[in-house]
Amino acid sequence: MDLSRLFVIGNQVLVRPKSESEISQGGIILPPGIQESVPVLRGWVLKTGPGLPLPHFQPKPEWEEDEPYYLPMQVKEGDLILFLQKRAIEIEYHQEKLFVVPQDAILLYERWDTD
Repeated sequence: MDLSRLFVIGNQVLVRPKSESEISQGGIILPPGIQESVPVLRGWVLKTGPGLPLPHFQPKPEWEEDEPYYLPMQVKEGDLILFLQKRAIEIEYHQEKLFVVPQDAILLYERWDTD
């Protein structure tokens, strides 16, 4: 799937839900009671936004363009995340179900590359 024309805004991520047949190396398992009371999903981060926009503290002359400054995202493309389903927005792109998830709805992430 070509995602080059999609841009994620702010502190949100685009996620492909993980099928139940995929098992992570870390083996994250939630107890059945938790899964029923607070729906939590797993998925792969496909794209991230630039982060949370922060205000400028130095005044600039009006002719200078303000470049936004962002607090960077904690997750990266390729991370496996656990997120709250009720905070995610489900979309369909090229007949594939995806979620747009705000960073504060992400409970944890698993990353294999540590660079």
